[in-house]
Amino acid sequence: MAYGKFREALDRHRKRLNKGKGHKIKPADLDKMIAKLEQRRQVLLAEAQAKPHKAERITHKQAALDEILANARSLRARLEPAGGNPDSGA
Repeated sequence: MAYGKFREALDRHRKRLNKGKGHKIKPADLDKMIAKLEQRRQVLLAEAQAKPHKAERITHKQAALDEILANARSLRARLEPAGGNPDSGA
């Protein structure tokens, strides 16, 4: 699948976080990933409007992308300590 690299990166980050090594994850890296995923989502939305005959295929892609995006945002939120500095991991 086209989103395999994003999933692999999120899995690596999640494993690090679960091992207590979240400090090694740069929040800026996750922010870049989230930005790329949001950009791809916009492209899919435009493609869905331009190619309605491919709506089912595009819907499946959007669902997969939304799942990855939600996981990335969740992981990013877990990196932020309560009341902490958002730049602490950069």
